[in-house]
Amino acid sequence: LAPKTRALLQSRDYARIQRGITRRDYSGVGLFPKQDDPYYFLADYIASLKSLLPEALDSSQVILTADVSGHERDLEKLIHLASDSSLGIFLSGAPFHTYIATEKSKREINILGAISLAVVIAIGCALFLSPRFILPTLSTLAFGFLAGSFAVFQFFPHPHILTFLFGTTLIGLGVDYCYHTLATPRDCKPALLNKLTAALATTMLSFSPLFFSSISVLNQIAAFTCSGLLAVWFVCVTSSLKQISIPGTKSRMLAKANKGFSFAALACAIMAIPLLKGISFSSSPSSFYSPPGILAEGEAKVSSLVNSTGRFAAVCAPTLEEALQAEEAANINGVSRILPSIARQKADAQLIAEFSRDTSRLDSPFITLDTLPESLRALASSMIIEQGGFVSLISPYANSPIDSDNVRIISPKAELESLFSRFGFETARLLAFSFAAMLIALAFIFRERVIKCVMPLVASLFATAGIITITGSEITIFHALSFFLVAGMGVDYVIFRVSPNGEVPSDHTGKVVFYSFLTSLAGFGALAFTSFPPTRMMGFTLAVGLAFAYFLSLFISTPPPRNTNPAPWHKQSEKGATRLGILLMWWIYRIFGKNAAKIIFIIPLAFIAPLCRGVSWRKMLNFAWSRIDIVDAVSLRKARPHFLFSGDNAWQHGGAFIISSHLGAIEVLAALCGSDKPRLHAFQQLSHDPIFTRFLTERINGFSLHAVEDIGVETASAMKDAISRGELVLMAGDRTSANDQRPSKKRPRTLSRSFINGMRDFPLGVFRFAKLMDSPVYAVVALKSRSNTYEIISRRLTGNLIDDYAAFLSSLIPAYPDQWYDF
Repeated sequence: LAPKTRALLQSRDYARIQRGITRRDYSGVGLFPKQDDPYYFLADYIASLKSLLPEALDSSQVILTADVSGHERDLEKLIHLASDSSLGIFLSGAPFHTYIATEKSKREINILGAISLAVVIAIGCALFLSPRFILPTLSTLAFGFLAGSFAVFQFFPHPHILTFLFGTTLIGLGVDYCYHTLATPRDCKPALLNKLTAALATTMLSFSPLFFSSISVLNQIAAFTCSGLLAVWFVCVTSSLKQISIPGTKSRMLAKANKGFSFAALACAIMAIPLLKGISFSSSPSSFYSPPGILAEGEAKVSSLVNSTGRFAAVCAPTLEEALQAEEAANINGVSRILPSIARQKADAQLIAEFSRDTSRLDSPFITLDTLPESLRALASSMIIEQGGFVSLISPYANSPIDSDNVRIISPKAELESLFSRFGFETARLLAFSFAAMLIALAFIFRERVIKCVMPLVASLFATAGIITITGSEITIFHALSFFLVAGMGVDYVIFRVSPNGEVPSDHTGKVVFYSFLTSLAGFGALAFTSFPPTRMMGFTLAVGLAFAYFLSLFISTPPPRNTNPAPWHKQSEKGATRLGILLMWWIYRIFGKNAAKIIFIIPLAFIAPLCRGVSWRKMLNFAWSRIDIVDAVSLRKARPHFLFSGDNAWQHGGAFIISSHLGAIEVLAALCGSDKPRLHAFQQLSHDPIFTRFLTERINGFSLHAVEDIGVETASAMKDAISRGELVLMAGDRTSANDQRPSKKRPRTLSRSFINGMRDFPLGVFRFAKLMDSPVYAVVALKSRSNTYEIISRRLTGNLIDDYAAFLSSLIPAYPDQWYDF
């Protein structure tokens, strides 16, 4: 029923209705045969639907609505027809915008991609003077893209196209890794591995906060980039890529150009700082997309006809019937005008039956969405959305007051602004977390130089933001996302140019970094010339940001190589050791056990590590955990280690002199002491590391500890007697003491022997003391092989004790470098 007819029937103004019927009978005006529509109610209903049409629509204009699903090929034809202004066809709707933008982007990406690829290949050929780099580089990048795509499709059913757009960061990062791997000589591969691993760790940390975003596309970007980059790193560090030599590594022209551009970048960065106060942020959809003229004209024309407010009324309910009833209750001129609810149809049928005194129509089937005429069904379906188990009815809102809690007024522009604003705020917050994580990683890599090394990256981001402001643009979410890429790639320039351990980089390193930068600039800079605003924003931000990051990184100079002969061990003091801290760890060990103490000790070790220069984190962790094993072995023995023995093991029966070393943790042998085992006498310089040594001596159980400083004739006699009783005497032979630093010409205290890849001074005193014992002499080490298991390797020393001892250690240290605690 039409609203006017329903009102007359509800007021029982039957006379007025009858007069209208009589006039139409005489005039013969009707849309349907008399037997099908005897009271003209259906004709009135059809006429009332005209109120759904725009008032400004004249008789020569037609509005068509359609679902393009399955008819995508017709879009091009419609767009071609609309381009002829004489036909008066105007287009409106997302499918047209998507189609035009996609087709245009395809053309641009194909053209720019071909140009960019040609430039990248040319840059690579200029670096290597050979095309041999192309195949290994492309295959490595392809493997990275496959790994990233697999990770995305594995965890995200519907990947977003933006994921793969941002995933092109693999080109810049992957090319860097490949170039360095191909250009590095084989004997420099270990140093390269450290740099590649550091670059991988910092980049993955910069992207890792995106995993915690509530925005699915940011999760996908993180998964794609981290997985793909990990695959590229794996190929670079495990494959035996043949080195491609780089001729002419020293170029005065390149050095002058780098110097000039670096000072220009510094000047721009300084001038851009005052501009940061004028930075503004935009979440307006118009910042991300400007429709082409043909669609802009169509949208304006259709909007002026159908809905001047630009807002919509939304009704949501579990079922279509409930949603229709809610819309009718709110008096919304929407879907329910085309498809009344079943309840409304029943009420209308009852009103007609009361008027006509004919109840037969009460049993007639009711109209549903499936039984509507096709044209009306298409119109109704365009305003019905089913999602998440609910049905929503969306209809134009004409500013009429609505008194209903079930209706929500939606402004698409305001909703998009709110959405992009939330995305932008979350991206900025994640960017802060990303920098914090990266700063921590760089602190472990560069330690005291971390601030100096991170400043170029920070300055490049500030300068980029200032340059964006100069162009009159506002910062958007796409600029913010590009900062992630600038951070992830820019930090590599510092890592590869500045050696974490202080050694001077090889001659080719600077040139490889420069050409890698040019490759990234060519790849990402091409995006700045696209017509799609998001990609244009990305391209401009990446080009400017990477340029600043590279040229500002040139100001960080690598310090001269550190002294390969550090201060003698006895002049090095304890770091991070306090009586209270050691007691705290002791009580954790005593209450919760050795494994708990090892886990807890990682926390203070993280603060101690930056103070210890030239020692890797893995070696420090091994050393720290071995101290806990030693404390357990000499005291409570809550978890005795398992021992595996190899070599000459006759010393276990006693009556021998053992020369130990600082390879492994020989002190764990104290766990073997007992009633049925030979007693152990160990010598140590008790004046060194006094805090830990004093703590240890207070808790020794089952063996004797003697001071090296007190060795004399009486000590030698006592130890000789102890060996004759079947006991063991242990002394380290790989460190010269404080007195050995001033050798006498008449009686030298050290002898230099070949040791691994060089010469090393060994203390004569230990070996003279061993000969005085008139007993078998053994070199013994305790090496950790797996959790709570130590392998005891022994060799009986004969002939020249020093030569045998040096050869014994030289054969073991290369196999166990992380347990060689020669600090």
